[in-house]
Amino acid sequence: MAWTGYELAKNSDGKIINGDPDTTVTGFKVDSRYVEEGDLFVCLPGEKTDGHKFINDALNNGASGCLVSKEIDIDKRYNDPLIIEVEDTLLSLQNIAKKHRQKFGVSVIGITGSVGKTTTKDMVNEVLSTKYRVLKTEGNLNSEIGLPLMLLKLQKEHQVAVLEMGMNDKGEISRLCEIARPNVAVITNVAESHIEKLGSLDNIASAKSELLEGLLPGGTAVLNHDDWRVKNMNKKAPGEVLFYGLTGGDLIASNIGITDQETTAEVKYQGEVYKLQLPLLGKHNVSNSLAAIAVGKIFGLTINAAIKGLEDFSITSMRTQVQHHKGLTIINDAYNANVQSTIAALEILENLSAKRKIAILGDMYELGEYTVKAHMEIGDEVIQREIDCLITVGKLTEETYNKAKDLKPQKTQIYHVKDNNQAVDLLEEIISSGDAILVKGSRGMAMEKIVYALQEI
Repeated sequence: MAWTGYELAKNSDGKIINGDPDTTVTGFKVDSRYVEEGDLFVCLPGEKTDGHKFINDALNNGASGCLVSKEIDIDKRYNDPLIIEVEDTLLSLQNIAKKHRQKFGVSVIGITGSVGKTTTKDMVNEVLSTKYRVLKTEGNLNSEIGLPLMLLKLQKEHQVAVLEMGMNDKGEISRLCEIARPNVAVITNVAESHIEKLGSLDNIASAKSELLEGLLPGGTAVLNHDDWRVKNMNKKAPGEVLFYGLTGGDLIASNIGITDQETTAEVKYQGEVYKLQLPLLGKHNVSNSLAAIAVGKIFGLTINAAIKGLEDFSITSMRTQVQHHKGLTIINDAYNANVQSTIAALEILENLSAKRKIAILGDMYELGEYTVKAHMEIGDEVIQREIDCLITVGKLTEETYNKAKDLKPQKTQIYHVKDNNQAVDLLEEIISSGDAILVKGSRGMAMEKIVYALQEI
């Protein structure tokens, strides 16, 4: 897909202050380090830096032009590049993406939730890709910046777009819906993520439900029946609602079995029972797969066809990713953490066949007033399970450590360390072949460094 400078100026309510209006743009970037030949570099101001400072770097990397909102200094060696001036570069990027989406009759699926939205997005893509040409969110491009960049990759050949929608505050998903205009909404759950800013689970639920309010007329909602806050969102859906869950709904999973290699279940839909076999672990992933199967049903796939689409599913890196190294089984779940996702990871660890089961848990961020209670809850959860060793890492997990110690466990060894390096030093002393090790913490803890160290031992 290509745009001219004239088209971009028109769609962004901007004006061309330099260069040829017929200049062709073939892509969009907000980071000058990743600019390629033909890209438009969108200069976004930020808290720590400002994209306007890197215009010459972008041009040096081959940018066709730049979208700016302030005066700039272009090196004379760059021959008359396209410069479009706008009032707000982020808003203009969003408007360009919105106009681009309107050119296509593609169906858009918006997916949100406190836990599991990335895995669910990937599963929906796997199912639909058996029948359609699908554009799906790459990496973490699910924000007010990332989602427009993904939509601008929409091409004529795409039939469906599967878009993850993240949020930190009220109103953000509404804005994403204005840009993406979704036909189908999937909401996985409501948990404590972002509670520091939003204040309560009810407020988080309200912010997530903006996806339903942003559906096109007659749009379909796929909702988790097991989460009562999500279940009650059905009143906001403009059209059909499909519920999925482990306890009830239109699509129900039961008789779940978890081994070291796979998770199996029976899926019931309209009185018929189907066998589900997932090459990944955890009841929560059964729930995620039900959401994907429901979306497949909406798009004309049979239940069996949707299930078959998940047979070779591969989990995204650092999300309950099971790895094996020199007799160790490592569960790399270091991408992020809250109470719900940590409990799910502990359940996976507990169900593994291993000589010892070791949980390495780091701080959970953005929990606000719930921080102390949440970390104590995890300490209690560990001791209730068949976990042989708990290693807490960081400042906040002192609450987890203290709670676990207070319970005076007879079987579980408990340690606390200040950082990842100390955790690695301890692990080098205590681990042995046959151990299963869970590594989990919030993104800011960067606990994948522990995983990398384990792979070097």
